[in-house]
Amino acid sequence: MSDTLPSTHTAGDSAAWLFDAGDCAPADGWTAKLILVGATRHEITCTTSGEQFAAAATSVATAAWQPGNYAASLVCTLGTDRVSRAGGSVRVLADPAAEGTTARSLLTDAEAYLADLEAAYRAHMASGNAVVAEYRIGTRMKQFKSVADLLTAINAARRDVQAEQAAAGLAAGVSSRQRFVVRM
Repeated sequence: MSDTLPSTHTAGDSAAWLFDAGDCAPADGWTAKLILVGATRHEITCTTSGEQFAAAATSVATAAWQPGNYAASLVCTLGTDRVSRAGGSVRVLADPAAEGTTARSLLTDAEAYLADLEAAYRAHMASGNAVVAEYRIGTRMKQFKSVADLLTAINAARRDVQAEQAAAGLAAGVSSRQRFVVRM
């Protein structure tokens, strides 16, 4: 759908994206809107930029965007004709400069869960009770029979965070730091 739609965008940052609409060329009279549907719905009217459509949003406009995943679709119109172009997706990140933003609100769900588990582990070890522990992690109540159960959950959460970071890196064009060795 797009030449420049990023995989992530920070709320409060200006946005400028270009879209190739295929046979719905601006020169033929087509107009376009970028529709973002996620936690909230946003509609950006596109302007023409040569043979492409340009969608731009000011920092004031994007400051109102709620963090989360958004489905993006370019909707082209010409009179009564309407064509929806193949969509993409963008993850809107919390605005770090917004009042009320905390370090926790900048974490992904997997990172927040890992932080909760590590805090539960530290509290468990400080309590001196190494047999049974109950913890409230977010809205869930979790009971661990032993430290090994808690460490297993922490290791699983770490793998989730690492997988999430690797996927974000690959989407940004960064190497996954994994090497595969093949012997012949």
